[in-house]
Amino acid sequence: MRKRIKVLVILIFSVVGLFKLIEWRLESKFEAILNSEPDRDYNISYQQIDLHTFFSGITLEEVSIIPLNKSSGTIINANVDFIELDGFKWLNFLFAQQVEINVLEFKKPRFIVNTLSDTGQEKNSSNFQKLFGDILSRIDLMEFKLHKGSIKLLQKDTIHNGNISGINIYASEIETDSVQLSYIIPFYLKNLEASIDSASFSINTYTKAKIGAFAYSLADESFNVKNLSLKYDKDWVDVSKIRGVQDDVIEFDLKELKVSKMKYTSSFWTNLDIEAQQMLIDGLSLKINRNKNLNRPPEKEKPLFNKMVEKIPYNIDLDSIHIKHSSIAYGELAIGRQTPGIITINAINGTVTQLTTFEKRKQKLKEFKSSFTAKLNDAAAIQVDLDVPYYRDYFDFQAHIGPMPFKALNKSLTPILGVEFNDGKLKRLNFKMKTNYFESTNHLEMDFEDLRLSIYEKEIAGSEHKKDFLTSIANVAVRDRNLPDKQGYITANYKTKRNIYRSPFQHIVAGVLDGTKQIVPVKVVQTFMNNDENKRKIKERRKKRRKKKKI
Repeated sequence: MRKRIKVLVILIFSVVGLFKLIEWRLESKFEAILNSEPDRDYNISYQQIDLHTFFSGITLEEVSIIPLNKSSGTIINANVDFIELDGFKWLNFLFAQQVEINVLEFKKPRFIVNTLSDTGQEKNSSNFQKLFGDILSRIDLMEFKLHKGSIKLLQKDTIHNGNISGINIYASEIETDSVQLSYIIPFYLKNLEASIDSASFSINTYTKAKIGAFAYSLADESFNVKNLSLKYDKDWVDVSKIRGVQDDVIEFDLKELKVSKMKYTSSFWTNLDIEAQQMLIDGLSLKINRNKNLNRPPEKEKPLFNKMVEKIPYNIDLDSIHIKHSSIAYGELAIGRQTPGIITINAINGTVTQLTTFEKRKQKLKEFKSSFTAKLNDAAAIQVDLDVPYYRDYFDFQAHIGPMPFKALNKSLTPILGVEFNDGKLKRLNFKMKTNYFESTNHLEMDFEDLRLSIYEKEIAGSEHKKDFLTSIANVAVRDRNLPDKQGYITANYKTKRNIYRSPFQHIVAGVLDGTKQIVPVKVVQTFMNNDENKRKIKERRKKRRKKKKI
């Protein structure tokens, strides 16, 4: 009996001793084995290591991940509260010096991304691929989790450019011996889910970008962005003055962007390439403003829609883009004026189909199309259709505008032209345009009645400043009605020369205005409309003539 007790005691002490020996070896050698690869990019250190019961797992506390041999470009440092290694295969570690586990989990990691130079910068997604690839390649594992992470973006150590918080990543069935650069975890895997709770970025001292939430799922073949915005801390007129040139000042809010049925091979994480069946744009509010009081930048030829697609900086292939509950507002501050005119296209619902930047897909599809409905200044229903061939400088555009009171245009035209509609109703407007690079062939039908307008002093819109004499002349000079069942009904067939230094959107507007001038005789009225743009062009021509004469 005593012998059995002695044997049992010796066995217990031997087991305890063995466990202590294993524990000592694990604690003393684990960090060295983690950092044993001579070509590694990062070094991993920690303040404390805790072994789970029966060595089933390891917890590393206060972990630091430090880049090696990195003094330029973009550097990532990380501090992690806890790193959990579950399902630890301790026999493999003791006899083969390999770290093999089931699950690796980072709890509350804090990444600092520091861009040290303006040249040679890499995309942050590529830098994180290298970091995760470097760390995970040291371990044989099945799953990787990252919980409640954050990223702080710095430039040259001191300039704080942004924050990303609430980062969660889950990757399963990882094969670390099979590199796959399509994902932020750069290995072959069965599923990848990633999300963030919020992100904010400082583009410059007055421009801020925000993301409310982001979610990506490889299994569901989708990603979703919510509450995306780009805004200014200053009034847009002040922003235009800071820029110092006449260009578009753009702000936007987007409720939701969702891409569904993405292709497995999409290089989304590295290049933001998107190959998918469907994209949803819901609740986009886009504001575009221009200050005409500033000098234009050097003139450059503007492409038509087909070449605009070619200039997209990312590869995209989307069977359909669905746009819902969206709006676009264009504001223009005319020369010498204080109040901008604003035209709003709201309640936009429609689709863009067959949009791609891939050459083989363009050859197959031949063209992309767009069709949508909307409201003009929240008053008139609009139907628009656009067809664009990929291999021709050409587009086919059609628009139908339904009934609306002319007064609905006052907030758009009065601040710019000094013209106010007192009465009248647009019955319908049908416009067709076939455009090549240099000109378009157009057809316009514009039915209206009871047109009455007023001319105002520059800078002021109000009855006490109305030019009564000019208003009387203007109302005589314009047709008060143009109806199919009335005598003298006019439609317009005409050509519009394209200004190659302006966008195709501007050409569409110019085409409508040219047709309006044929249906509503506005040549006389234009003399009284304070068209500052024309005055500026006349002055510039006179200056050029004077210079030539002096020469």
